[in-house]
Amino acid sequence: MTISAVQFTIGIVIVPVVIILVRNIIKLIKKIKNFSQDLQEKTCELEAEKQRTEELLYQLLPRSIAKQLMTDGSTLPESYLSATIMFSDVVGFTAISRYAFSKCLPFYSTPYITQPETGLYMHI
Repeated sequence: MTISAVQFTIGIVIVPVVIILVRNIIKLIKKIKNFSQDLQEKTCELEAEKQRTEELLYQLLPRSIAKQLMTDGSTLPESYLSATIMFSDVVGFTAISRYAFSKCLPFYSTPYITQPETGLYMHI
């Protein structure tokens, strides 16, 4: 075999391999581009949801306390010269609690009512 025959043989073997590699690289680039676009969309959705969550928190708590909770995860007690307290009922909660507590033994419900850090739990 001469050098040109060897080069021709190598060319026949290498050219298809290079073509396959280039096609695969192009496919990978497209996948990366699609993933990048999806990631950008998800990031925008996450930012919008974060904004919505912050606005809800600002509606529930004073802005200074909400900001402190978001940055530190906790807040120090504060005193106010005046405050407004709103008493409200979650729809149906009173009826449920009447039914639930009438079925409970008194010593089961009392610790949960007297321990505000644990919240109010109903044992049915």
